[in-house]
Amino acid sequence: MPENEKTRLQKFMGGGKQGYQIAFQMAWPAVMESFFIALAGMVDSLMVSSIGAYAVAAVGLTTQPKFIGFFFLFFYFTWR
Repeated sequence: MPENEKTRLQKFMGGGKQGYQIAFQMAWPAVMESFFIALAGMVDSLMVSSIGAYAVAAVGLTTQPKFIGFFFLFFYFTWR
């Protein structure tokens, strides 16, 4: 990371404990969203597991695009 960007980041985030608190405040909604997406997929799989293997596979096929989309959004907003 170039020195100019590092200095800008330190000014934005603050130093030491305050910087970590700001980062945590910014990150916890995304962490919770990821958790709830995974939880919804697990609950969906559990609900249809009594129907059969094809139903569980169908739930898996609908859950994967959510994670792929989440990955691409995360990648886009992290590396731009």
